[in-house]
Amino acid sequence: MAIPVGRLINIYRQDKESKIITDSHAIDNNVCPDFSEGIKGGVGFVDCESREITENVLQIYGSQLKHIPGVDILKDVAVICPQGPGHGGTYEINKAISKFLNPEGEEIPGVPKTHPDNSKIPMPRIGDRVMILDNNETLDVVNGDNGVLVGYRPDPDEPSKALIELELDNGRRIEIPASQWRTITMSYAITSHKSQGSQYKFVLLPFSDMHMGMAKKSLVYTAWTRAKDFVIGIGEKKVLEHAVKNDEDQQRYTILRSLVEAWLVNDVRSGKVALL
Repeated sequence: MAIPVGRLINIYRQDKESKIITDSHAIDNNVCPDFSEGIKGGVGFVDCESREITENVLQIYGSQLKHIPGVDILKDVAVICPQGPGHGGTYEINKAISKFLNPEGEEIPGVPKTHPDNSKIPMPRIGDRVMILDNNETLDVVNGDNGVLVGYRPDPDEPSKALIELELDNGRRIEIPASQWRTITMSYAITSHKSQGSQYKFVLLPFSDMHMGMAKKSLVYTAWTRAKDFVIGIGEKKVLEHAVKNDEDQQRYTILRSLVEAWLVNDVRSGKVALL
């Protein structure tokens, strides 16, 4: 019995000559990209210690990205990290970029100043880039939708509480009760898992030795291929080299094959399926 299998082979996100594509193929084959020629074909690497990653991210934002004509620094740029904690993680980078791009951001009534579960998780303010974390059919938003906090107003039903207003990337505006603040998070920097299905003109990829446990080929490949025009690695090359050779999470431990074989044997014996 033959089971049809499909494979996506056409690439539309990047230019056909982009080094992003050729390097993604190298990563898929457990080969580390070559950065010997600096920034070439939309790919580059800033070699620095893990504790210097966030500083270098801010330098790229301030000296380059903010001055490129036609680039929306909120929508077109993403820092994609393996995880939240540690140097070069989403917690540290989100806090730093928010302070850099949105220094006068106003705190939102009803939203705690520090996260009650983890004080290192920065809380969004008016003007910050944010991501929706829950599906909400009433508001017609899904987990992973992005936007900007643009304001708040008293809730007509409960004047002592606030409604947070978000402008989504598609231009639509929605309001979320401040009491539901856990359904949004700052998203200048996001994890590789949260980046799936998205694309950006510029992608910055931190490689911190504090994230060695999450340094896996699948995460690097996912983050790398989110970039349309440029992908810049920042941090320690040894972490990237370890990641592209680490495909342990791609080993599948499943009983699907034995179940299918048992199903086929049973159907052959019962006469439901004839083997040719």
